[in-house]
Amino acid sequence: MTQEPHFFALGGGLDLETPPIEKAQGRTISSLNYEPRKKGYLRIGGFECLDGKPQPHKASYWVLSFDAGSAALNKGDSVRGATSTATGEALYDAVIESGSYGSSNAAGYLVLTNVAGTFQDNEALQVSGSTKGMANGVAREKGGATDNSHKTWLQVAIEMARGLIQAVPGSGKIRGVWRYNRACYAFRDNTGGTACDMWKSTLTGWQQVVLGNRISFTAGTSEIKEGETLTGGTSSATAVINRVVVKSGNWSSNDAAGYLVIGTVTGGPFQGETGTSVSGSATLSGGETANILQPGGKFEFRNHNFYGHSGGIRMYGVDGVSQGFEFDGSVFVPIATGMTVDTPKHLAIHKNHLFYSFSGGSVQHSGVGEPRMWSPLTGASEMGLGEEITGFLEGPALFIFGLNITRPLYGNDTTDWNLGERLGETGGTEWSLQTVIRPMMVEADKIMDVRATDTYENFAFGHLSEQFDELLRLKRKAGVTITASMKVRAKKQYRVYWSDGSGLVLDFSGRQPAAGALNYGKTLTCCCSVKDSDDEEWLLFGSDDGFVYRLDAGTSFNGAKVEAYVRLAFNHFGSPARNKKYHKVILECDATPDTLIKVSAEFSYGDPNNIASGEQAIEIHGGGGFWDELAWEEFYWDSQLEGTGRADIPGIGNNVSLALYCDQTYEEPHTMTGVTIYYSKLGLKK
Repeated sequence: MTQEPHFFALGGGLDLETPPIEKAQGRTISSLNYEPRKKGYLRIGGFECLDGKPQPHKASYWVLSFDAGSAALNKGDSVRGATSTATGEALYDAVIESGSYGSSNAAGYLVLTNVAGTFQDNEALQVSGSTKGMANGVAREKGGATDNSHKTWLQVAIEMARGLIQAVPGSGKIRGVWRYNRACYAFRDNTGGTACDMWKSTLTGWQQVVLGNRISFTAGTSEIKEGETLTGGTSSATAVINRVVVKSGNWSSNDAAGYLVIGTVTGGPFQGETGTSVSGSATLSGGETANILQPGGKFEFRNHNFYGHSGGIRMYGVDGVSQGFEFDGSVFVPIATGMTVDTPKHLAIHKNHLFYSFSGGSVQHSGVGEPRMWSPLTGASEMGLGEEITGFLEGPALFIFGLNITRPLYGNDTTDWNLGERLGETGGTEWSLQTVIRPMMVEADKIMDVRATDTYENFAFGHLSEQFDELLRLKRKAGVTITASMKVRAKKQYRVYWSDGSGLVLDFSGRQPAAGALNYGKTLTCCCSVKDSDDEEWLLFGSDDGFVYRLDAGTSFNGAKVEAYVRLAFNHFGSPARNKKYHKVILECDATPDTLIKVSAEFSYGDPNNIASGEQAIEIHGGGGFWDELAWEEFYWDSQLEGTGRADIPGIGNNVSLALYCDQTYEEPHTMTGVTIYYSKLGLKK
């Protein structure tokens, strides 16, 4: 029986709306944890917990030979080179290849991790100051002699690094996570649930950010300056002045009023008294008040430079239950807008103004270039949307969203602001708003974007989810809510997450947007995508387990397997009425040579009377291998190789659907690019 090969490229993502007989080859009818990229289906990257200590996926190991061993070197020992002062931690007990400790001539090798510095040949190897042996050569990074030893030692190093990382101290879920000035920040309610604490990632783990104090003043008669020490005229209280915020009046007319952000108070508290510094004085309105973030909020952030100079980039945040704030890495400054209930929920930065949303549909903004000034005299103003605000998106105009309304704000400042008419009846669901290629959001059971037009209002909505609206309808019917969303700049992706732990990725790397389903085994309570100062993109999320995680990092779900699959649309190869006998499938894949993918097939739209093919494992072949002395960093770990694999799919039917599945922990992500199915033609389907 003559076998005919039929090749088709993989791609296009989920299609839940097109009639089955018309679905395009290569699209999916279900998927999990594969991203639909321009080149095919990419198994998603892993994620791992973080707290500022070395990231697990960057862990490594070194092999250091030794001789003249006189005492045991054991797992967990901190080994130090007496001459080089290099250090490393033993992953295992030292391996003795000859001699013995008792004879002081033991020779073998150590496997180390967390190596700092460069060990030297013939230097003493010490543990707690005691010499255990002598280095025989230099340490070789990733110097395993076999594939198996390399994989094993690297995995142990990764898991050791992972085991050192801690949850954010406190109670309940992570309420906010952000990246600023090369550090990660996390927000979590304290143990008693009486406040929300701010934490910074450091090389020693999470460190709490001290929010400091503030004290109000009036009748400022000469200018008080930052960095000076405030001294009480009656009390013996003193404190360093970190910020001076003038809300009204001015120093020259002796009526400046506002508040001072101060550090730790000694000899206090302050009183209603005259406060002085080296250069100024003012009347203090009373004692200092500790800055605090209330519990139970949900945070939103931006980084921006309002001040012009190179060090002026600061972090701005709101949480819906506290005053908004500005933070420069050291000083936390509450931003008082003057509202009676001063608890902004969403923020934006537009035309160098800081915008806040408040309950009741109120939109307010600071003065231009003055994020701490909210007086009309400095260019602040207020406007109303007409319903509760679900968020902002910055663009050529500032788009202000409610659940059922979107209005663009045109202009540059209070001299020419123009709040445009509503754009139809479309709004945006809270926490779903992102700008990828264009502003986009979930609206009811659709994903929409805002497009420029030549109409009167200049903008209109486009429908991005026509091929998978059914998935969004099911989410809405189930009553699950959107908890977070992010943009991924490097991949041109929009990702959105629900309260049931599921998610969706919408990819724009191809000609048309393409979607795939996600599930990390975690509920995302918040997330962010931030470009660091070195242009590296950080994708972070917080969960209800109190940990912060970095996405697209490592190969696993924080040490657990990544389960992923695609189920392809039923393919009739151009003859839907003719039965066919299916023989085998060849899968083309960009992958490392140890990639393992399982395949099964169903026939005739899954007819229960038509037996599906059993699951088979495809081993991807395409390069790499074993060398006695392997230069790992110059081999296949640093480049992707085009590979192929084969599996038999015996069966009969008028069409076939392949299911491709993987569940690995330490396997690098792969991209499935195309399949060739071999079949023979049979008679017409009766």
